[in-house]
Amino acid sequence: MDDMVDARDPTPPSPGPPDVPEGVLEPVQARREALQTAATNLERSLAEPSDTPQWREGVQAAAAAVDHALTRHVSSNLETDGLLPTVVEAAPWLSGPADRLGVEHIDLAERTAALVALAADPQAPPEAVRDAAADLTARLLRHVQHAHDLLYDAFESDLGGSD
Repeated sequence: MDDMVDARDPTPPSPGPPDVPEGVLEPVQARREALQTAATNLERSLAEPSDTPQWREGVQAAAAAVDHALTRHVSSNLETDGLLPTVVEAAPWLSGPADRLGVEHIDLAERTAALVALAADPQAPPEAVRDAAADLTARLLRHVQHAHDLLYDAFESDLGGSD
């Protein structure tokens, strides 16, 4: 019942844990959503018929968008005041999951670069491009979920999310 909103109460429900200052999570969420959207768009680009030049161009454009979103995501998370250092400083026992996210960043960057090169190669078989893109998409979406899980664990444990 606590999750129910009284229709007579004009105050909107709080978007996050009560001890998190308003506006702190929005940039993190926006970058994570941008990465998720880029991954979803890459997946959509694969659905087109692969026997046309437009298909390869669409995959190339979607892979470039993933590269851009991933670069922003990684650089902002690793800054001194970025998500990963902040979480580890506040909740040191989450350093293992935070380190795994860092390893995933490296792997995702390598796979993205490989896909961008593969999609740009007109001699690369469409099946190879499709397989590499599908694998990257799955890994990106899993990474977004891992990042979400880390945030949830951080706020539920020591950063003020649980009652």
